[in-house]
Amino acid sequence: MRNQIIPGTTSIVAGLIISVIVTIGLYFGLTVRIVDKETPQPIAQVDLKSIHYENPILIGDIGSSGYPHDSSLWFRDYSHHGAQFSKLFLKEEPYIDDVEFEHFKSDITVHLKQIKQYGFNTIEVPGFIEFIDFKKLTDPVYQPNSEYTKRHAEFRKRFGEIFRIANSLGFKVILKTDMVVLSRPLEQYLIRHNINRDVDNPEFWKIYSAGLEELFEEFPEVDGIMIRIGEAGAIYSQQGWDYWSELIVTSNESTRRMLQSFIDVAAKYNRKVIFRSWAVGIGEVGKIHTVPEAYSSVLNDIQADNFYVSTKYSKGDFWSYLPLNPTLVTGPHNRLVEFQTRREFEGWSSFPNYTDGEYQKALQSFVSQNPNIKGGWIWTHAGGPLFQAPRTFYLHEGLWVWMDANLFATAKLLQNPNSNLEDLTDEWIQLRLGDDLLLRSTMKRILLESHERAQLAVTFRPFAKKQVYALAQEVPPVSFSYWNIVGGNSSIFSHLYLLAKDDIDSVIAADQENTNQIRKMNQDFHQVANRITKTTDQLQKMKQSFDYMQNVAETLMSYRIFFLNYFAWLDGKAEPEVYQKALSDFEIKLIKHEKQYHSNFDFPAYNFTEALWLVDIAKRTTATVWSARLLLIVTILLLIFSIRKIYSSKPNIAISNNQYIAISFGFLLYLFAVGLTFSAGRGTYFSLLIAAMGLIYLTLFHLLFLSIEKSIAYSLVAGFAMAFVVLAFIAIRGPFYFWFQFWISPSVRALFLIPFLLLAVLGYDWVIHGQRIGENQKQRLKSRLAIIVGSQLFVFGLIMKGFGLNQFITTLNNELVVLPYFLSLIHGFVVHLNIPTSLPFVIMGIGLVPLLIGGVRVLKK
Repeated sequence: MRNQIIPGTTSIVAGLIISVIVTIGLYFGLTVRIVDKETPQPIAQVDLKSIHYENPILIGDIGSSGYPHDSSLWFRDYSHHGAQFSKLFLKEEPYIDDVEFEHFKSDITVHLKQIKQYGFNTIEVPGFIEFIDFKKLTDPVYQPNSEYTKRHAEFRKRFGEIFRIANSLGFKVILKTDMVVLSRPLEQYLIRHNINRDVDNPEFWKIYSAGLEELFEEFPEVDGIMIRIGEAGAIYSQQGWDYWSELIVTSNESTRRMLQSFIDVAAKYNRKVIFRSWAVGIGEVGKIHTVPEAYSSVLNDIQADNFYVSTKYSKGDFWSYLPLNPTLVTGPHNRLVEFQTRREFEGWSSFPNYTDGEYQKALQSFVSQNPNIKGGWIWTHAGGPLFQAPRTFYLHEGLWVWMDANLFATAKLLQNPNSNLEDLTDEWIQLRLGDDLLLRSTMKRILLESHERAQLAVTFRPFAKKQVYALAQEVPPVSFSYWNIVGGNSSIFSHLYLLAKDDIDSVIAADQENTNQIRKMNQDFHQVANRITKTTDQLQKMKQSFDYMQNVAETLMSYRIFFLNYFAWLDGKAEPEVYQKALSDFEIKLIKHEKQYHSNFDFPAYNFTEALWLVDIAKRTTATVWSARLLLIVTILLLIFSIRKIYSSKPNIAISNNQYIAISFGFLLYLFAVGLTFSAGRGTYFSLLIAAMGLIYLTLFHLLFLSIEKSIAYSLVAGFAMAFVVLAFIAIRGPFYFWFQFWISPSVRALFLIPFLLLAVLGYDWVIHGQRIGENQKQRLKSRLAIIVGSQLFVFGLIMKGFGLNQFITTLNNELVVLPYFLSLIHGFVVHLNIPTSLPFVIMGIGLVPLLIGGVRVLKK
């Protein structure tokens, strides 16, 4: 047989087809679309009486009432369950802690009296399934006199008392629940009746409707129910509590069935159904919150006087720099507008962040265009992972005065969107701080500019001002720092840099100017602080909050300067000394930040975990580049050696087992080194995964093919060539140079993918080339090759399954720093990226096909 490394035409064509298809698929899948945002335009004054905006519904939450004050709960994770009522509820009799209940009753009474002064007339209280026994069903969900029925009876008794207090103070009560909400006996009931989790089955909603009837009969004090379907699951569930929610109402039909069944029950009892349109993009109803067409297709067939749709004012979450929500000016339904006074993505009111200029524009726009706006819902305390937020309890503990400023003004604006905001601000200052004229003028100026300062401090404005779409989803404008999580991943930060690259100096100058203005705000406040005569118990924390705001702004600014200069160096537009100096400055700021605010419950340090991964990679860049260059030289030598061996005229001799083990060990070490270099020395699991695939390949090759010198050279040459393609990129400016080009340049991505994938396909062809056989025997060897390919795929899927799909992706991502870290802390990559949970089984199944077919054919012969 003639020795050659030039593959046949069929192999080249097959390899090119596969590589081009993947490249084109990734072009469309990974292309990031960046467009200008719609900006809400200020409008003329609105004649409220002419559009019948009178006696609006003002819904408030119950503030910090019922939340545990246990400091040991803070800073553990990013769970969205705030453990509300966790100290109040007991698993066993008497089911309610008497002391905690008295605290809860006292706290909520104080809270209700306070927000009543601001104009609130309705409160929402969490709860639904915990109050009912489904007694109207013929087959009982709960056994009589069980711990569930006893618990529910006690809950009804105690919360009925709370609801009566609220009624006596002039509040209507709305109960709030996720859908679908379950308990263990209810889950078993659904299984027993063959309904399971089939939310498209009308019988499913008959069960919940029966429960709602029972609720309204048990609680004449309750005016309605508020339903959310857009978020649910483990991060909202209290650990060890036998009541939980699941995100399974995701189709238009199931949503309509649910709502209509609840509306019909509520109408029978003259109660309200409030549907929160919030959704996180999952399923058919995933765009209902922000896309008018999606909103209409789901809800416009539902029309009832007792039906209200509650919607966040912005086109997205409570993020900075978003246009107004277009769905709030469409549809025939009663509408409520949602606002957040403790802005979760801008520091949770740990520093002044007066949002009411933005809220006023939103309200004026909505009420002028939609006569169905009936009021709003203001979040006082809730939003995001509360145990990562400052340990603040409104009116009771921590720094609560800045959220009170937002609460006061937003409530007043909901009553009259045409109010003079400067007058409202001055009214609050006199209420909470004092009557001194200099104090009033200074604080009014500080508050009115604070929102812009806060936004600029914690976001990356060139990115936040754009509408960015990637992986078929809108990218949050707050991706630079999401909650308190400061980013550093290649996918987002490559585009942050891309939007600033043409004018980095101006971007940095604007950042520095904002930080200077925050320093001035701090100085101005300290000059008038001694004039504060009211709420003086908050004074020291107010002073600290300005210091904290300045520290956060300075630390994040120094990080932005570092990452911009690092990416400018990757882009060939800056010298390495520039980013290295910026990195040194950032580290000094970070040390100061963490020293001052680590484990500080009032002013917690930001989470720089992902940012420090980027720092770590930047620090290792020089070593990684030289490591890649050294490996590149080794790779070239190995390629030359392999090709010479292939074309050698010397006898093609067999090698011993010991020699094969030595060659295999060396190749696995080589693969591990390439993996470590690709991950800047951080990717232990990533490198082990590559080595594991190599081990499977080498082991099965030895068992199924002739272990002769030339066949081994043939079998390894593709691996060396593929490594050459990867190392060639890294040898220029390190692994983040590779990822930077991969994300922003489709042509560079193609330049990498096409040869890399082509070599992967040709590599298997070369395995057959390396055997001493004629053309008529190649079919037999293809069966053996199928066993290798199938085994690699099967084991890869098995490793995925063993880790758990989400944990597998998270582990690799934490090492390579490719996708945003915050995704893994919320629902996880699988949910956010709509990755099928069956993926490991699919990969195992795909691998099993060639493995079994090849195995059967080999055994037959």
